Amino acid sequence: MAVVLRLFTPLVKRRSISGLRWLGDVFASNPNILEEYTDTASVQDFRQRIQDEIGKSADDDGHKSIVGIADVLAIYPEELPQQADASSDGETAEEERAEE
Repeated sequence: MAVVLRLFTPLVKRRSISGLRWLGDVFASNPNILEEYTDTASVQDFRQRIQDEIGKSADDDGHKSIVGIADVLAIYPEELPQQADASSDGETAEEERAEE
């Protein structure tokens, strides 16, 4: 889907506020617009860029617009890895030390 590669992705890369708002309106009006093309590299790259952006901790208008787009497209941040110091029964290393 060439429009994703040539138009949608650059708007996210540049964090163009007016472009992101327009993009949000496009997806709000047509939330399934990308569904038919989910297997294409350009759509996968676009969805990954959105996912990467929503995982960042920014509080600017660009980030807010991207989060809104992600909500409409049901794109969620990647799950954070579980704490490395948690034992298999759910206790943290600190809790285990306190029991000793």
